[in-house]
Amino acid sequence: MDGFSYRLPYGAPYFLYCYIAAIAIAREIGVRPEFCAAALAEFINVGGRLAELRSGSRTINYVRMKQENPETLQSAFDYIAEDTRPKIVMLALDELVDFHPHYTNTFYAFDCDLERLIESGVSHYICFSGTVAYDAANRLIYAGVPRKKITVLPTNDNRVIVAELAKHDCDNVYLITWLYKFKSLQKYLSRHDKALQPAAARQGGGR
Repeated sequence: MDGFSYRLPYGAPYFLYCYIAAIAIAREIGVRPEFCAAALAEFINVGGRLAELRSGSRTINYVRMKQENPETLQSAFDYIAEDTRPKIVMLALDELVDFHPHYTNTFYAFDCDLERLIESGVSHYICFSGTVAYDAANRLIYAGVPRKKITVLPTNDNRVIVAELAKHDCDNVYLITWLYKFKSLQKYLSRHDKALQPAAARQGGGR
């Protein structure tokens, strides 16, 4: 911008909008570009929108989704699509409980474009929730994902979810869900630190 380069740590659309706004305000109030660039390059998100959860060799990359509009879900898909390594995507659309009456919906997923996500190297999808797990899986099927690449878990039971994830060898995992469910999984894994190890390792078998 104006002949000056900015290094931006996060590439999701949500962050790009925030970066542009910050640069615009800095220019307006007279902050020199080099100071603005240095601040943005060192920015670390602490708001819970992105987080890493490590268990053994696995990294679960949490991408927060508010489930109140399709933009947050699309931003999550776009962010994950930037990683072209083999990966597992866990999609947990669920009941919306921010206000009464609580309700469920499936149409936000149909307002999103999944093409880039599907082409980014996803080895398997795990759709789970207590309400719309099958609806989320149907959205993937309609987008062209083979059914054999999708596991449906109609539950929010952390034990069942983690046990399913442990069946897969891929260590690069992305989780799209709302904050409460992420915190619940995080707490469960902190108490069951070996739950994501392969079954043979948990039983003391071969390497």
